[in-house]
Amino acid sequence: MSATPAKNARARVLIADDDPMVGILAIETLQQAGFDATVVSDGLSVLAAFDRHLPDIVLLDVEMPGANGFELCAAIRQRPLGAHVPIVMVTGRDDTDSISQAYAAGATDFMVKPIAWPVLPHRVGFVIRSHQTTRALRESEARTRALLEAFPDWIFLVSPQGRVLEHLSGNAQSTGGKFVGMTLEDSLPAETARKAREAMQAAVGDGAQQSYEFEVGTGTALKAFETRINLQPDVDDNATNRDILREHLQGW
Repeated sequence: MSATPAKNARARVLIADDDPMVGILAIETLQQAGFDATVVSDGLSVLAAFDRHLPDIVLLDVEMPGANGFELCAAIRQRPLGAHVPIVMVTGRDDTDSISQAYAAGATDFMVKPIAWPVLPHRVGFVIRSHQTTRALRESEARTRALLEAFPDWIFLVSPQGRVLEHLSGNAQSTGGKFVGMTLEDSLPAETARKAREAMQAAVGDGAQQSYEFEVGTGTALKAFETRINLQPDVDDNATNRDILREHLQGW
């Protein structure tokens, strides 16, 4: 019946259920597995308990005195710290309407009564770990996006036809994404766009990542560029090209 306490690291579980026996069994089962569990028995106490304990996961019964679980789930999602916390709806009804309503209210998952007590710690631990992995990925993506925004090079994700699907860096935020939907010819100086498109066409042949260097202009107006083409399947007609046009001199 036990989960490894070290893995759970005293994760905080808030259980909201008006059945005293469910509360007793939940506390005993989860605490033996290494969780820090708290039980409230009515809907009016759920939000206050959430703010007080800041749980890592909420097990929320659908039917309780004072408020139903769907309303409470939506209310938790409005809390500053409740937007991403895992919420598992616990219901004695296994109809698809209840399940759909739970997800519509913002639930992460659901479980049906009667609860399989030996499995509960493992289910709770899995949901918490899944949430932590998702949060770490989201934070990593945010850091990557911030780095890309600060990156001086211009990075476009473009379709095989040369239409900009996404402006990834090169002060993309300040441009307001105005290049999205435009062609390379509309986004770049004519000579730069022509040579970038030539590089794209050359890379399509073998499907491998290719790097090209080219120059545009003469004399003091000479600018050097590097273009990297990375074909990506299953996006926009099953192939897109990521062109990195790196300008080594200021301005076009």
